[in-house]
Amino acid sequence: MHDIIETERLRLRRPVPEDAESIFVGYAQDPDVTRYLSWVPHASIEETRAFLERCEDYWSEGSSYPWVITLVDDDDAVGMIELRPDDPQDGVGFVLARELWGHAYVTEALQAVLHLACNEVGMERVGACCHIANRASARVMEKVGMKQVSRGGCVGMYPNAGNQPEESFFYSWTPPSP
Repeated sequence: MHDIIETERLRLRRPVPEDAESIFVGYAQDPDVTRYLSWVPHASIEETRAFLERCEDYWSEGSSYPWVITLVDDDDAVGMIELRPDDPQDGVGFVLARELWGHAYVTEALQAVLHLACNEVGMERVGACCHIANRASARVMEKVGMKQVSRGGCVGMYPNAGNQPEESFFYSWTPPSP
C-alpha cells in the first residue's frame, strides 16, 4: 500500500506520532466536526496519541489504511481518510477540520483513494454509511460517483448525535467499466 498519495492540492500520507497536536487542535476535539462520526471528540491529546498508535497497528496488520490529509504546501494534518479493503460495506471514511470545509478537499482525497482501491488494491466495490442528516458527507460521496443504494441500508452508532442506533444512508462505488 502506498504510504503517500499526492493530488493537485493535497498530500495523503501515513500518520506519524508527531501529527497528534495538529489532529487534536485541528479537529479531533471539535464537536461540530465529530457530530456525525462514530467516535466522540478527544478530551485530551493523549487520546489522539493512542489513536495514532492504533493507526500504526492497522497499517502493520493490513486491516485498514488511514492517511493524514495535508495541504500540498504544508505538512500539518488537516484531516484523515481511511480505506478498509476487507470491509466493502464500510470501506471508506473521512474527516476534515471545520475551517477547511467547502473547498472540495475531501472530494479530491476520496477520488484519489477510490482510484487506488480500484487500480491497486483490486476492490470491486467500496461502500460507506453516513448519518441521514449529514448532507455534506453525502454530497462528497455523490460528487465522486458513489450512488446512494439505500436509506437505512446500514445502521450506525453516532454517539455525538444521540448515542442511539441511527438509520443511515448507504453509498456504494464501483469502478467504471473499461
